[in-house]
Amino acid sequence: MYSKLKATQMMKQNEQNYSHVIFLRPDVKFYDPFQISWLKSDSFVSVPSFAHFREKMNDRMAVCDYDSGIIYGELFNDLYNYSLKSDIHSEHTIFKHLKKQKARLFDILIVRKIYIS
Repeated sequence: MYSKLKATQMMKQNEQNYSHVIFLRPDVKFYDPFQISWLKSDSFVSVPSFAHFREKMNDRMAVCDYDSGIIYGELFNDLYNYSLKSDIHSEHTIFKHLKKQKARLFDILIVRKIYIS
């Protein structure tokens, strides 16, 4: 989560005007090509359909618009407050954080999963 924060801080300091942000763990391997259709035109956080279930969301990959990417990337700033209320578990905490911030979640339909190499 700290590395996501640092990447988000770098992105905010850069004067580029990003329309989309992709968070991708370095140990992920795609077996199917990235689809442009995964990029929505409005506020969103998209995750692979196999990675979003009940009150949890896997952290392997997230495709976001810029503003939602800032929310996703700055989760680390709120970890202490979350830890005062419950145990910290990445999948549950990401989901809870995005819901609290009213981020819109979408599932990306991936026929074959992305795998950890």
